[in-house]
Amino acid sequence: MNKVITVYSLPHRHVYVKMANGQCGEFDMTPYLESDFFSALKNDDYFKQVRLFWLF
Repeated sequence: MNKVITVYSLPHRHVYVKMANGQCGEFDMTPYLESDFFSALKNDDYFKQVRLFWLF
């Protein structure tokens, strides 16, 4: 299973994602912000706090 190892916010509601196998890229979160689950990310200050949360 390929794991996400890095995530951070970028301008214009994009996030940078890097996988353990070296794949990386930008992901546009804009289309998802209308859902209840992601709606809190509409707040700029909150969006800038995007990061990985490790569950063990």
